[in-house]
Amino acid sequence: MALGLNCRCRGKFLFSRVNNPCRVGYQSSDTYNNHPSLGSQRRNCSSSDDNKPAKCKVALVTGGARGIGYHIADQLLANGAQAVIIGDVLVDECEKTCTKFNEKYGENKALFQPLDVTKKDQMDKIFKCTKDRFGKIDIVVNNAGILADKRWEDTIAINISGVVYGTLLGFQYMTAEKCGPGGFIINVSSILGLQPLYSSPVYVGTKHFGIGFSRSMGHEYFYKKSKVKVMAVCPGVTDTNMITEAAQGGLPGFGDLGKELASSLGALPAQPAEEVGKGVITMIKDGENGSVWISEGCEFYKAVLPDRKSFKPPPSPKEDPCKKKEDPCKKEEDLSKKTEDPCKKKEDPFKEKEDPCKKKDPCNDKEDPSKIYF
Repeated sequence: MALGLNCRCRGKFLFSRVNNPCRVGYQSSDTYNNHPSLGSQRRNCSSSDDNKPAKCKVALVTGGARGIGYHIADQLLANGAQAVIIGDVLVDECEKTCTKFNEKYGENKALFQPLDVTKKDQMDKIFKCTKDRFGKIDIVVNNAGILADKRWEDTIAINISGVVYGTLLGFQYMTAEKCGPGGFIINVSSILGLQPLYSSPVYVGTKHFGIGFSRSMGHEYFYKKSKVKVMAVCPGVTDTNMITEAAQGGLPGFGDLGKELASSLGALPAQPAEEVGKGVITMIKDGENGSVWISEGCEFYKAVLPDRKSFKPPPSPKEDPCKKKEDPCKKEEDLSKKTEDPCKKKEDPFKEKEDPCKKKDPCNDKEDPSKIYF
């Protein structure tokens, strides 16, 4: 089901087109009052979802038509979400995805809106339409991204600007300061945001940004005002179109970097995209504000990032950092050329030396009485 203009479900328009600022998917408060069956979408959740982390939550997932975004949306619905709204430029893929989800989880569980995350007006619209239709937003997943240094301007716009727009709008629509419910913002980064990789420097730089931005927005200062948690998830090599198409997107002017990138990624452990979706549910359930999580090789865990102050190496145990170093230009004294003390008497070379082993006769020490002294 679509949230936007050409929204069709099984070949039929869902609602009247008249006076709908959010296109066909828009619902005013009067609509809910006049149609109790629609209002129940907004208020009621199945009691069977009581122990599920996403119970009754309304989630918005960018780049959710396929790949990692698809599996995040799938896991949210499997874990009790009231509805998932998917935004993506791949309109046909969105429609297929939502049809599949609605058949699997129930009618009107998944909706979509054509979305280019670099266009602020489109980002504003999908947030507004979601809030107008369901009365709230609980979870925002900024997943849209590309791995294509060949199009480095687009890479920066999508991977950085899209994340910033989505995060700021998430705060705007969920903040407790404006009577919002609070909620979760999950920014999808990469393990390459935690390490350098020469074969894709632009993409790697954008993913470093995503981690730093998420950790900063996940500070207590923002949470105290809004009750919105911000976290980042860093997938490793995952079976998606992005990875299979990586070889075609190397940075121009530096040889065949795309081939180098494909080789580098091929050496890392791979995993199905479903693993990342399961990991996001763990983050919603147990994640700390500002935390960074890694999903690689079918393992999922919270990253332990070092404090910057620990980067400085400790002083060498052999050297005292406070001790003055000796001047390497200062000549050492030649001990063999020390001058002798002129006042010191020289030994007589002809004087007979006493035998230290010879015993003295105490009787011979007496003075001779016949010897006369003058």
